[in-house]
Amino acid sequence: KAFERYWIFVERTFGIKVERSAIEPVVDPGTGNVFVVKCFYEQQKESSTELPPLPYERVKASPATDYWAMGLVLFELLLERPLFAVDPRFGRLLELNRHATWDSDLAALLIYTQVRDHLCQDLLLHLLSPLSQRSQMTLEKILSHPFFSPANAQSSGLVKSMIQTRRRDTLAHSRKLHQ
Repeated sequence: KAFERYWIFVERTFGIKVERSAIEPVVDPGTGNVFVVKCFYEQQKESSTELPPLPYERVKASPATDYWAMGLVLFELLLERPLFAVDPRFGRLLELNRHATWDSDLAALLIYTQVRDHLCQDLLLHLLSPLSQRSQMTLEKILSHPFFSPANAQSSGLVKSMIQTRRRDTLAHSRKLHQ
């Protein structure tokens, strides 16, 4: 309701008409949780209109957010389907609660059960880690990951150790699922 009141106030006070599809919150049918997936208003440069603060906290753009997006793109390129189900008709996420409650355990579960390449598993576990962990990453560190190295450069002890760890973790997750 706070969301609706905010936009009604903005439209009446400032005479601004905002497209409903851009501001409409999405309700997860499974949980009843409400999510604002996208919302923007492009203010004219010559305008002195100051909009009131939004009734929710915005997620600010950052390299960590870009790394997350890179992980989503990589996942989709490798598996030929998105990590999160999307309604193709409207382009909206179908499992918003899964996205909103993302953590390391859910990332590991989805990656270990769906991605076969162990180096890719390792990279995705970093890229799709929670924000607090991704905030410590750098693009240089990501691009130096063995996943991006030629196959003949992947024979180092470090890479072999990484692959062994991911194989072990994959088996552990598989056993956990079948208990």
